[in-house]
Parts: sequence; structure tokens; C-alpha cells
Amino acid sequence: MPNRKTEGLAPFKFIKEKMMTDYGIPFFNPDFFNKWEIHELLKLNEQTAYLLPYTVESPSCEQIKKLLLLHQTVYLKPKNGSLGRGIYTLSFKDSLYTLTYKGEKGLHVREKETLEDLLSEFEYLLTNPSYIAQQGISLIKKEKRCVDFRVHTNKDGNNQWVLTALAAKVAGPNSITTHLDYGGEIEATAKIFTNPSYKKEIENKLKDAAISISHVLEQELNGLIGELGFDFGVDYQGNVWLFEANSKPGRSIFSHPALRKADQQTRKLSLEYAIYLSGYYLNTPEGISI
Repeated sequence: MPNRKTEGLAPFKFIKEKMMTDYGIPFFNPDFFNKWEIHELLKLNEQTAYLLPYTVESPSCEQIKKLLLLHQTVYLKPKNGSLGRGIYTLSFKDSLYTLTYKGEKGLHVREKETLEDLLSEFEYLLTNPSYIAQQGISLIKKEKRCVDFRVHTNKDGNNQWVLTALAAKVAGPNSITTHLDYGGEIEATAKIFTNPSYKKEIENKLKDAAISISHVLEQELNGLIGELGFDFGVDYQGNVWLFEANSKPGRSIFSHPALRKADQQTRKLSLEYAIYLSGYYLNTPEGISI
């Protein structure tokens, strides 16, 4: 199921329903996540609330102004977006509001003295209920290019969450995101942190955050979850921030040679978890034997 469009197709819905109803086959990770719903869920739990950037649903012009006064930079992004598409950055500096986004012909920049004038060309960002505004984070950089981190967790054959992959993503030149489609590059964390002890400290923070979120989402969401992908940022104070949780994480990071073992591990554990589920459902009253 490569995207949300496929998920909504009638033939896929029919097959999925038939397998679950007629054959009693349990599905894990059955649906894509809604960014706002996941944000609201995690905000209510003290184990995860501290990881979230301040976020506003369907922001008004006044709300965006307040965010800019507090954080200087704001990201506007679609709730159900993917691959970095539809993301805009807003900033306020030297009495000018600046909007930056990726277009068909590269990076576009618009500047105006008032936010109202600037957004008059992009009214859908305010009127479209599918958009959210999120505080900008001063991310660590490599060669003046922003860095964030992709972390994968998987359920193993014993129904336990484990960390399976961790990699850095470096933004492409003149790009507002680290996505590979926009020129981003995958790097091992050793290429980002030259100090081994600090590298270990950040990796442990990312691991703890990913495992905590995995447990919370599993507890709070309906259905089974066997694999998750997270996009995290790290600021210059060493704080970890969650940008996105993915129920169907992309596998682009596994193109890096250093992550081949992690690639195999994620595939192996998905099968082990499926085997665990088959045994559990066949040997409990809730299961349906076929």
C-alpha cells in the first residue's frame, strides 16, 4: 500500500475487509496516520508531550503572527502530506515576512512587509483545514545544511518494541526539508557528531523517545502496530523534537550502505511479528482458526 490514494481504493478496501472478516487474518499498521490526530494524542501523555513542537490546526493569520513572534520561523504543512510535498516556511526578520517553498522550478521565495499581503497569494494555507502551523526549531547543521533523523522501531517475535534503524538526513542545498526528492542526503550519525560520547548521548535520547512513542501509540490507537518510522529534530541544546510519526515508513534511508543490516533487520522482524500474531490468534479464544 504505497500511498493514501491506494488505501482508499474500493478493490483494496474489499480485499482487506474480506481477509479480516471471512478469514480472521489480523492486520497490523492497517492505516496511514493523520499528523494532527497523532499530535493531539501524544500531547495528552506526559511521556511524550515534551517532544512536540507547538502546533496549531488550521491557523489564522493572527495565530501565525504570534508563533512568529515567539519562534521567528514557522512551518506550514499538510496534515496528511508525505515526501515533503506542500511544506512552506514562514519567517519574520528585519521587518519583512518571508515565505519559502519548493516549486516545480526550484526554491521560491516571497517577501512582503505585512503577513496579510504575503499570504494573499496563498489563501489556501489559511482556509484549507488540512494545514497545520508548527514552530520552527533551530536544528543542528552540517555545512550550513539542516539535519534531522529517521528512526525505525519494530515489534519482534516476542511482541516487544526494539530500535531497528537510526540515520541522519541532511537537507539538500537551498532546500527547506531533508527529503531525498529535494536533494537531501542520508548520513551515518558518526558523520554528524564528531564527539563519540555526544553521539552516543543523542542516539540514546532518540532511541528512548522512539520507544516511548511506540508504546504510547500502541496503547492509545485501535488495531495492531508492528512497525513505526519517526522523523526527529535535534536542536543545539541537545533537545529532541518529534516532527512526524509514520505508520507506513518509507525505506529510502536503507539505500545507504551502512544501513543494509538495519534494512534486513526491519524486514526480518516484520515477519517475526506476523508469526507471533498467527500463533497468538490461533491459540486464543479471540482468534479464528482456519
